[in-house]
Amino acid sequence: MSNGYDYDLLVLGGGMAGLPVAMKCAYSGMETALIEEDLLGGTCLNRGCIPTKTMLRSAEVANLARRSEEFGIDIDGAIEADMDVIVDRKDDVVETIREGAYENVEGNENINFVEGHGVFESPHKVCVDDRTLSAERVVINTGARPAKPPIDGLEDVDVHDSTDLLTLDSVPDSLAVIGGGYVGCEYAQMYSRFGADVTVFQRSERLLPQEEPEVSGVIESAFENEGITVQTGAPVTALAEADDGIRVDADADDDVSITVSDVALAAGRTPNTDGLRLEDIGVSLDDRGFVETDDSFRATADGVYAIGDVKWAADVHPLRSRRRRPPVSAPRERRGDQH
Repeated sequence: MSNGYDYDLLVLGGGMAGLPVAMKCAYSGMETALIEEDLLGGTCLNRGCIPTKTMLRSAEVANLARRSEEFGIDIDGAIEADMDVIVDRKDDVVETIREGAYENVEGNENINFVEGHGVFESPHKVCVDDRTLSAERVVINTGARPAKPPIDGLEDVDVHDSTDLLTLDSVPDSLAVIGGGYVGCEYAQMYSRFGADVTVFQRSERLLPQEEPEVSGVIESAFENEGITVQTGAPVTALAEADDGIRVDADADDDVSITVSDVALAAGRTPNTDGLRLEDIGVSLDDRGFVETDDSFRATADGVYAIGDVKWAADVHPLRSRRRRPPVSAPRERRGDQH
Protein backbone atom coordinates (compact mmCIF):
# COMPACT_ATOMS: atom_id res chain seq x y z
CA MET A 1 0.00 0.00 0.00
CA SER A 2 1.05 3.62 -0.48
CA ASN A 3 3.25 5.17 2.19
CA GLY A 4 3.06 2.08 4.38
CA TYR A 5 -0.68 2.29 5.09
CA ASP A 6 -3.01 -0.70 5.07
CA TYR A 7 -5.26 0.90 2.45
CA ASP A 8 -5.34 3.73 -0.05
CA LEU A 9 -8.78 4.77 1.21
CA LEU A 10 -10.86 4.12 4.29
CA VAL A 11 -14.56 5.08 4.26
CA LEU A 12 -16.20 5.32 7.66
CA GLY A 13 -19.91 4.79 7.01
CA GLY A 14 -21.68 3.02 4.14
CA GLY A 15 -24.42 5.53 3.45
CA MET A 16 -25.46 6.80 0.03
CA ALA A 17 -22.45 9.09 -0.10
CA GLY A 18 -19.81 6.77 1.33
CA LEU A 19 -20.96 3.67 -0.53
CA PRO A 20 -20.56 5.03 -4.09
CA VAL A 21 -17.26 6.71 -3.16
CA ALA A 22 -15.90 3.39 -1.91
CA MET A 23 -17.19 1.56 -4.99
CA LYS A 24 -15.86 4.13 -7.46
CA CYS A 25 -12.42 4.28 -5.88
CA ALA A 26 -12.22 0.50 -5.61
CA TYR A 27 -13.16 0.09 -9.28
CA SER A 28 -10.35 2.53 -10.14
CA GLY A 29 -7.87 0.22 -8.41
CA MET A 30 -7.60 1.77 -4.95
CA GLU A 31 -7.40 -0.66 -2.05
CA THR A 32 -10.41 0.39 0.05
CA ALA A 33 -11.82 -0.45 3.46
CA LEU A 34 -15.53 0.27 4.03
CA ILE A 35 -16.63 0.34 7.67
CA GLU A 36 -20.31 0.16 8.64
CA GLU A 37 -21.85 -0.66 12.00
CA ASP A 38 -25.47 -0.80 10.85
CA LEU A 39 -26.89 -1.36 7.37
CA LEU A 40 -25.43 -0.38 4.03
CA GLY A 41 -27.32 2.48 2.43
CA GLY A 42 -27.51 4.63 5.55
CA THR A 43 -30.44 6.95 6.21
CA CYS A 44 -31.36 7.47 2.56
CA LEU A 45 -31.98 3.83 1.81
CA ASN A 46 -33.11 2.48 5.17
CA ARG A 47 -34.84 5.37 6.98
CA GLY A 48 -35.14 8.27 4.54
CA CYS A 49 -35.46 8.92 0.82
CA ILE A 50 -36.32 5.47 -0.52
CA PRO A 51 -38.81 4.28 2.14
CA THR A 52 -40.54 7.66 2.45
CA LYS A 53 -41.00 8.01 -1.31
CA THR A 54 -42.36 4.46 -1.46
CA MET A 55 -44.93 5.21 1.25
CA LEU A 56 -45.70 8.60 -0.28
CA ARG A 57 -46.66 6.76 -3.45
CA SER A 58 -49.22 4.77 -1.46
CA ALA A 59 -50.51 8.04 -0.01
CA GLU A 60 -50.77 9.51 -3.49
CA VAL A 61 -52.83 6.55 -4.66
CA ALA A 62 -55.17 6.97 -1.68
CA ASN A 63 -55.56 10.65 -2.51
CA LEU A 64 -56.33 9.93 -6.15
CA ALA A 65 -58.86 7.28 -5.14
CA ARG A 66 -60.72 9.84 -3.03
CA ARG A 67 -60.76 12.18 -6.05
CA SER A 68 -61.83 9.46 -8.47
CA GLU A 69 -65.11 11.16 -9.34
CA GLU A 70 -63.15 14.08 -10.79
CA PHE A 71 -61.83 11.65 -13.37
CA GLY A 72 -65.14 9.91 -14.02
CA ILE A 73 -64.38 6.85 -11.92
CA ASP A 74 -66.86 5.55 -9.33
CA ILE A 75 -65.40 3.81 -6.28
CA ASP A 76 -67.78 2.35 -3.74
CA GLY A 77 -66.83 2.23 -0.07
CA ALA A 78 -64.38 4.08 2.12
CA ILE A 79 -60.78 4.63 1.07
CA GLU A 80 -58.66 3.36 3.94
CA ALA A 81 -54.95 2.82 4.39
CA ASP A 82 -53.87 -0.71 5.30
CA MET A 83 -50.62 0.14 7.07
CA ASP A 84 -49.47 -3.47 7.30
CA VAL A 85 -49.54 -3.78 3.51
CA ILE A 86 -48.03 -0.32 2.98
CA VAL A 87 -45.14 -0.99 5.36
CA ASP A 88 -44.53 -4.47 3.91
CA ARG A 89 -44.36 -3.01 0.39
CA LYS A 90 -41.92 -0.36 1.59
CA ASP A 91 -39.77 -3.00 3.29
CA ASP A 92 -39.68 -5.12 0.13
CA VAL A 93 -38.48 -2.19 -1.98
CA VAL A 94 -35.79 -1.24 0.53
CA GLU A 95 -34.60 -4.81 1.04
CA THR A 96 -34.26 -5.41 -2.70
CA ILE A 97 -32.06 -2.34 -3.15
CA ARG A 98 -30.05 -3.08 -0.02
CA GLU A 99 -29.35 -6.66 -1.13
CA GLY A 100 -27.94 -5.26 -4.37
CA ALA A 101 -25.66 -2.95 -2.41
CA TYR A 102 -24.24 -5.83 -0.38
CA GLU A 103 -23.74 -7.92 -3.52
CA ASN A 104 -21.83 -5.09 -5.20
CA VAL A 105 -19.57 -4.53 -2.20
CA GLU A 106 -18.89 -8.20 -1.59
CA GLY A 107 -18.17 -8.74 -5.29
CA ASN A 108 -15.53 -6.02 -5.49
CA GLU A 109 -12.09 -7.52 -4.86
CA ASN A 110 -10.61 -4.14 -3.90
CA ILE A 111 -13.07 -3.54 -1.03
CA ASN A 112 -12.63 -4.97 2.45
CA PHE A 113 -16.04 -4.65 4.11
CA VAL A 114 -15.63 -4.29 7.88
CA GLU A 115 -18.67 -4.47 10.15
CA GLY A 116 -18.31 -2.54 13.39
CA HIS A 117 -18.04 0.87 15.06
CA GLY A 118 -15.04 2.93 14.02
CA VAL A 119 -13.24 5.46 16.23
CA PHE A 120 -10.30 7.61 15.17
CA GLU A 121 -6.92 6.93 16.74
CA SER A 122 -5.15 9.44 14.47
CA PRO A 123 -6.01 11.17 11.17
CA HIS A 124 -4.89 8.07 9.28
CA LYS A 125 -5.91 5.33 11.73
CA VAL A 126 -9.37 4.08 12.73
CA CYS A 127 -9.99 1.47 15.41
CA VAL A 128 -12.84 -0.99 14.82
CA ASP A 129 -13.39 -3.11 17.91
CA ASP A 130 -9.99 -4.77 18.43
CA ARG A 131 -8.60 -3.90 14.99
CA THR A 132 -6.72 -0.82 13.79
CA LEU A 133 -6.95 0.08 10.12
CA SER A 134 -4.82 2.75 8.46
CA ALA A 135 -5.22 4.57 5.16
CA GLU A 136 -3.67 7.44 3.26
CA ARG A 137 -7.09 9.07 3.06
CA VAL A 138 -10.07 8.65 5.38
CA VAL A 139 -13.61 9.71 4.43
CA ILE A 140 -16.16 10.34 7.19
CA ASN A 141 -19.72 9.42 6.18
CA THR A 142 -21.36 8.69 9.53
CA GLY A 143 -24.55 10.62 8.75
CA ALA A 144 -27.01 12.24 11.13
CA ARG A 145 -29.98 11.33 13.33
CA PRO A 146 -33.22 13.09 14.31
CA ALA A 147 -32.61 16.01 16.67
CA LYS A 148 -34.47 16.49 19.93
CA PRO A 149 -35.40 20.15 20.41
CA PRO A 150 -35.59 21.71 23.88
CA ILE A 151 -39.30 21.24 24.58
CA ASP A 152 -40.68 21.00 28.10
CA GLY A 153 -42.11 17.55 28.76
CA LEU A 154 -40.57 15.96 25.66
CA GLU A 155 -39.04 13.13 27.66
CA ASP A 156 -42.30 12.46 29.48
CA VAL A 157 -44.48 11.59 26.48
CA ASP A 158 -44.23 9.06 23.68
CA VAL A 159 -43.39 10.77 20.39
CA HIS A 160 -42.53 9.46 16.94
CA ASP A 161 -39.43 10.38 14.99
CA SER A 162 -38.75 10.08 11.27
CA THR A 163 -37.62 6.47 11.68
CA ASP A 164 -40.56 4.90 13.49
CA LEU A 165 -43.08 6.85 11.39
CA LEU A 166 -42.08 4.35 8.69
CA THR A 167 -43.22 1.39 10.78
CA LEU A 168 -46.59 2.40 12.31
CA ASP A 169 -49.19 -0.36 12.14
CA SER A 170 -52.14 2.03 12.17
CA VAL A 171 -52.96 5.57 11.10
CA PRO A 172 -53.08 8.10 13.98
CA ASP A 173 -56.43 9.75 14.54
CA SER A 174 -54.67 13.10 14.82
CA LEU A 175 -51.01 13.98 14.38
CA ALA A 176 -49.00 17.05 15.36
CA VAL A 177 -45.83 17.36 13.30
CA ILE A 178 -43.17 19.48 15.00
CA GLY A 179 -41.07 20.95 12.21
CA GLY A 180 -41.99 22.30 8.79
CA GLY A 181 -38.85 21.38 6.86
CA TYR A 182 -38.78 18.82 4.08
CA VAL A 183 -39.01 15.85 6.48
CA GLY A 184 -41.93 17.29 8.40
CA CYS A 185 -43.76 18.26 5.22
CA GLU A 186 -43.34 14.79 3.74
CA TYR A 187 -44.81 13.08 6.77
CA ALA A 188 -47.55 15.66 7.19
CA GLN A 189 -48.91 15.09 3.70
CA MET A 190 -48.34 11.34 3.83
CA TYR A 191 -50.32 10.77 7.01
CA SER A 192 -52.98 13.29 6.07
CA ARG A 193 -53.61 11.33 2.88
CA PHE A 194 -53.65 8.11 4.90
CA GLY A 195 -56.51 9.64 6.90
CA ALA A 196 -55.02 11.43 9.92
CA ASP A 197 -56.03 14.91 11.03
CA VAL A 198 -52.65 16.69 10.75
CA THR A 199 -51.32 19.95 12.21
CA VAL A 200 -47.83 21.21 11.37
CA PHE A 201 -46.01 23.46 13.82
CA GLN A 202 -43.17 25.47 12.30
CA ARG A 203 -40.83 27.69 14.30
CA SER A 204 -40.03 30.08 11.46
CA GLU A 205 -42.54 32.22 9.61
CA ARG A 206 -42.94 29.84 6.69
CA LEU A 207 -42.67 26.21 5.74
CA LEU A 208 -39.44 25.06 4.11
CA PRO A 209 -37.56 28.19 5.20
CA GLN A 210 -34.40 27.21 3.30
CA GLU A 211 -36.27 27.24 -0.01
CA GLU A 212 -37.43 30.26 -1.97
CA PRO A 213 -40.51 32.00 -0.50
CA GLU A 214 -42.58 31.10 -3.56
CA VAL A 215 -41.98 27.41 -2.92
CA SER A 216 -43.07 27.78 0.68
CA GLY A 217 -46.24 29.53 -0.44
CA VAL A 218 -47.18 26.80 -2.90
CA ILE A 219 -46.66 24.06 -0.31
CA GLU A 220 -48.64 25.90 2.35
CA SER A 221 -51.55 26.48 -0.03
CA ALA A 222 -51.53 22.83 -1.09
CA PHE A 223 -51.59 21.73 2.54
CA GLU A 224 -54.50 23.98 3.39
CA ASN A 225 -56.41 22.69 0.34
CA GLU A 226 -55.88 19.14 1.60
CA GLY A 227 -57.09 19.98 5.09
CA ILE A 228 -53.69 20.14 6.81
CA THR A 229 -53.53 22.85 9.47
CA VAL A 230 -50.34 24.92 9.25
CA GLN A 231 -49.10 26.90 12.25
CA THR A 232 -46.10 29.03 11.26
CA GLY A 233 -44.16 31.28 13.61
CA ALA A 234 -45.26 28.85 16.30
CA PRO A 235 -42.44 27.03 18.09
CA VAL A 236 -43.70 24.21 20.28
CA THR A 237 -42.86 24.97 23.90
CA ALA A 238 -44.40 22.09 25.86
CA LEU A 239 -45.83 18.60 25.57
CA ALA A 240 -47.90 16.90 28.25
CA GLU A 241 -50.05 13.82 28.73
CA ALA A 242 -53.77 14.56 28.55
CA ASP A 243 -56.84 12.44 29.21
CA ASP A 244 -57.49 11.97 25.51
CA GLY A 245 -53.98 12.15 24.09
CA ILE A 246 -51.02 14.55 24.14
CA ARG A 247 -51.39 18.29 24.65
CA VAL A 248 -49.19 20.43 22.42
CA ASP A 249 -48.53 24.04 23.43
CA ALA A 250 -46.98 26.48 20.97
CA ASP A 251 -45.82 30.07 21.36
CA ALA A 252 -47.43 32.13 18.60
CA ASP A 253 -48.96 35.60 18.36
CA ASP A 254 -52.01 33.95 19.82
CA ASP A 255 -50.87 31.02 21.94
CA VAL A 256 -51.92 27.68 20.47
CA SER A 257 -52.83 24.58 22.47
CA ILE A 258 -54.26 21.43 20.90
CA THR A 259 -54.64 17.80 21.95
CA VAL A 260 -53.71 15.06 19.50
CA SER A 261 -53.40 11.29 19.58
CA ASP A 262 -49.79 11.32 18.27
CA VAL A 263 -46.82 13.67 17.95
CA ALA A 264 -44.04 13.46 15.37
CA LEU A 265 -40.65 15.14 15.72
CA ALA A 266 -39.12 16.50 12.53
CA ALA A 267 -37.11 19.37 13.98
CA GLY A 268 -33.78 18.94 12.24
CA ARG A 269 -30.87 16.54 12.38
CA THR A 270 -27.93 15.97 14.72
CA PRO A 271 -24.64 14.77 13.17
CA ASN A 272 -23.20 11.42 14.22
CA THR A 273 -19.84 12.86 15.22
CA ASP A 274 -20.00 12.30 18.97
CA GLY A 275 -17.74 9.50 20.07
CA LEU A 276 -15.51 9.55 16.97
CA ARG A 277 -12.77 11.55 18.79
CA LEU A 278 -12.63 14.01 15.91
CA GLU A 279 -11.53 16.93 18.10
CA ASP A 280 -8.59 14.83 19.32
CA ILE A 281 -7.23 14.44 15.80
CA GLY A 282 -7.68 18.06 14.71
CA VAL A 283 -11.00 17.90 12.86
CA SER A 284 -12.99 21.11 13.36
CA LEU A 285 -16.69 20.91 14.09
CA ASP A 286 -19.23 23.70 13.98
CA ASP A 287 -21.35 24.63 16.99
CA ARG A 288 -23.86 21.88 16.15
CA GLY A 289 -21.26 19.17 15.72
CA PHE A 290 -21.11 19.02 11.91
CA VAL A 291 -17.70 18.52 10.32
CA GLU A 292 -16.42 21.68 8.68
CA THR A 293 -14.90 21.20 5.24
CA ASP A 294 -13.69 23.22 2.30
CA ASP A 295 -15.22 23.03 -1.18
CA SER A 296 -13.30 19.81 -1.87
CA PHE A 297 -14.75 18.14 1.26
CA ARG A 298 -11.41 18.28 3.08
CA ALA A 299 -11.60 18.55 6.85
CA THR A 300 -8.98 20.31 8.94
CA ALA A 301 -6.92 17.18 9.65
CA ASP A 302 -4.44 15.88 7.09
CA GLY A 303 -5.95 13.29 4.78
CA VAL A 304 -9.42 13.43 6.35
CA TYR A 305 -12.56 14.23 4.33
CA ALA A 306 -16.26 14.40 5.17
CA ILE A 307 -19.24 13.82 2.89
CA GLY A 308 -22.98 13.40 3.25
CA ASP A 309 -25.13 14.55 6.16
CA VAL A 310 -22.27 14.57 8.68
CA LYS A 311 -20.64 17.58 7.06
CA TRP A 312 -21.84 21.12 7.51
CA ALA A 313 -24.97 21.04 5.36
CA ALA A 314 -25.41 24.69 4.37
CA ASP A 315 -22.72 24.57 1.71
CA VAL A 316 -24.20 21.71 -0.28
CA HIS A 317 -27.73 23.00 -0.93
CA PRO A 318 -27.95 24.86 -4.25
CA LEU A 319 -30.16 27.59 -2.84
CA ARG A 320 -27.79 28.14 0.06
CA SER A 321 -24.58 28.34 -1.93
CA ARG A 322 -24.79 32.13 -1.98
CA ARG A 323 -24.41 32.13 1.80
CA ARG A 324 -21.47 29.75 2.16
CA ARG A 325 -18.96 30.16 4.89
CA PRO A 326 -15.39 30.72 3.73
CA PRO A 327 -13.57 27.41 3.21
CA VAL A 328 -11.70 26.11 6.21
CA SER A 329 -7.95 25.99 5.86
CA ALA A 330 -6.59 22.56 5.01
CA PRO A 331 -3.25 21.25 3.81
CA ARG A 332 -2.85 21.43 0.04
CA GLU A 333 -2.20 18.08 -1.56
CA ARG A 334 0.52 17.51 -4.10
CA ARG A 335 -0.82 16.93 -7.60
CA GLY A 336 0.90 13.58 -7.69
CA ASP A 337 -1.17 12.43 -4.71
CA GLN A 338 -4.44 12.77 -6.55
CA HIS A 339 -6.20 9.62 -7.77
